[in-house]
Amino acid sequence: MALLRRLDDGRAPRLCRVSGAPGSGKSHLVTWLDTVCRSPDSPTLPAAALSMAGLSVEGAVWLMGRQLGCCAQTTDQLLNELGTSPVQRLLLVWDVGRAVDPAGIAAGLLVPLLSLPGVRIVVEAATGSAEERTLAAGDAAVLDLDDPGWTDPGRFDRWYGRLAGSSPFTAQQVYPSPGLAKLAAAVPTGSPSDRGVVEAWWSAVPQEVRPTVRALALADRPVTPAQWAMLPGADRVQQAERWLAFNALGDGRWFIPGGPLRDAVLDGVDVDDAGLARRLAVGLAQPIGRSQMFLGADEGVLGVLLGHAVRGGVAQPLLDDPLFLVSAEPRAVAAAFAAQPDAPLAAAWMRAGPALIDEHQVAVRASVLDAHLLGTAGVGRLPNLPKAPWRGNWAHWRERSAPPLAAIAVGQGALAGRVLVADVDGTLVLLDQDSGELVGAPWPSAPAGLRSLVCLADGTIAALDGGQAGVEAAVRVLSGPDGPALAGLKATALAAVPAMGDSSGAVHWLGESSAQAQMLHTGAVTALGGVHLSQGAGVLLVSGGADGTVRAWKPGQLPMPSPVVPGRARSWRSGSVAARGVWLLPVLGATGSCGCAVLGHRAARLTCVWGLRSTP
Repeated sequence: MALLRRLDDGRAPRLCRVSGAPGSGKSHLVTWLDTVCRSPDSPTLPAAALSMAGLSVEGAVWLMGRQLGCCAQTTDQLLNELGTSPVQRLLLVWDVGRAVDPAGIAAGLLVPLLSLPGVRIVVEAATGSAEERTLAAGDAAVLDLDDPGWTDPGRFDRWYGRLAGSSPFTAQQVYPSPGLAKLAAAVPTGSPSDRGVVEAWWSAVPQEVRPTVRALALADRPVTPAQWAMLPGADRVQQAERWLAFNALGDGRWFIPGGPLRDAVLDGVDVDDAGLARRLAVGLAQPIGRSQMFLGADEGVLGVLLGHAVRGGVAQPLLDDPLFLVSAEPRAVAAAFAAQPDAPLAAAWMRAGPALIDEHQVAVRASVLDAHLLGTAGVGRLPNLPKAPWRGNWAHWRERSAPPLAAIAVGQGALAGRVLVADVDGTLVLLDQDSGELVGAPWPSAPAGLRSLVCLADGTIAALDGGQAGVEAAVRVLSGPDGPALAGLKATALAAVPAMGDSSGAVHWLGESSAQAQMLHTGAVTALGGVHLSQGAGVLLVSGGADGTVRAWKPGQLPMPSPVVPGRARSWRSGSVAARGVWLLPVLGATGSCGCAVLGHRAARLTCVWGLRSTP
């Protein structure tokens, strides 16, 4: 309950560090806090809760950004997206010691996030670890689980008595560590108790089971029992599970993290990572001529294979294979490219990283990576995989020195067949919707820092001034005949049908015959899109709000009673209800004779616009 009290104390340091030795229950405590804070009666909802297991610094930034409703490739971009708003955000972080670069995540992500005034972080960090030393530099409340004051001796003694069975170790020998107690309970009677608990346990593990335990200790990420059985030497998984029952993760996976237990298991073992990678590849790959294909193989085991290959210096063929990259677990691929940033496909994969890192469908990952490979010299395209929902049609890459994109609109009327692209400095250019080529000279400037851009059916171009999402700004008409009807309006979001949202949560349809309004959100409308339905069936509007929900409404009818996407923690970004940090227009349906949608993405100083088409 001490953690809960600190969350309610506005005077407490904004960083709470849960420390202790391996097995002291640090991660368990933080995940318990996440569960409690998400209960319906909790006044504090975490804005993000993230396990760092297997993550590089880049992967941690991408996943943190996704949970916070931002599309950010770097920590600086994430801080800029979040701004200096004093909005309170609670971040819960665990498994830092199981990350690829624990100290890098602490220094490169967590410490910078604490520079934002509204951010509070609860993080676990093992005593004496590099990440603890990094986090110890600032003001923090520390909950040290090695301190006996946090564990009631009587309750611990009774709990261990039920657990220990015939173990030679007493409760006093393992107090106050629950992890050490569980390990001691696995030591059978007759084992010497004068040795350390770890040594006594390992000496009791049968010789025929040890190769299976070692195979798990050599894996750099958690695995399921089926994945464990695929690892070299792991032919007695069920027996090993009984000896490692104390170490099972809550999600059914198995892992032996760095620490005394792993050190004992691997003591005296000459680890041949290159050899392990080759043995795994033989078991997973499908031979095709002189090459290998890993499509369809277990992505978690491919991640373990890639980890061995990187450490063994034999990863280059895998990192040069786009099909392997989309087949393997994305966290492992991100970690591999962080270790080998000069690999030919590294730039494309890292640009696509925020969209790939949490995507579970291989076909979707292939579509995303293929879109980022469009226009890349010397790199072929990925095959169109079954179940791929879309495929890149073209890519318009801009210079690295070009300002990032601010908004995109699909042309209508006199601008039909064009894509309007505006950058943060207000430069507005036209692209051909079929080829992505520039069309003509830049148009008259749009407002610098504009929030969104629309093109109405008659070709009128309108923009919404910049500013903080959810705050009403002026609608500016840049050109076209329908200017007087829009000029001077105040809105928080615009759609081309036309429609607008306001700060009260209402969506207004500005129809030809009459305007209609519907209250759809609690708080401001932050994103809005719409489509004209076929056969004259009217207009469908889709809106996202500061309340985290996505709502659908057909003017002239009542809105859908339930949100399309329920939400409590995420505010949808102005400019899109199709994807966070990405503009996808239109929200519903296809545009133009080629049936392609248009997508734009901002990535550091590199900007790109893609033409996409749906696949059969």
